[in-house]
Amino acid sequence: MAKTVWKRVAPGIYQRGEAQYQVKISRKGRIIVETFDSFGDSERFWAKTITEIDGGVYVDPRRERETPLVDVLGRYEKEVTPTKRGARQETSVLNMWRSEEWALLPIGVISATQYY
Repeated sequence: MAKTVWKRVAPGIYQRGEAQYQVKISRKGRIIVETFDSFGDSERFWAKTITEIDGGVYVDPRRERETPLVDVLGRYEKEVTPTKRGARQETSVLNMWRSEEWALLPIGVISATQYY
């Protein structure tokens, strides 16, 4: 079994074997690792992600997918529902949804076809 050779080709970008490039970013307590098939894609991802982290707008998609739906519904109720004319009715619907067992699941695994 051949050993994979890692070669640094740019800051934070490593060539992995002959056909893959891995981006490793460690900034502000975050560690982000992504693999790409082309150097250009990896370079664009590195630049975009660094800019977003430094600008304070980066959102880790893995963390988003792991957030339970019940947390998202609670935040929606606090931030959006009070601005609506039908806030009382919407609060009632949100409470009903929160009582469902699927509301405890991470939003990344919920799909409408599973529950309707």
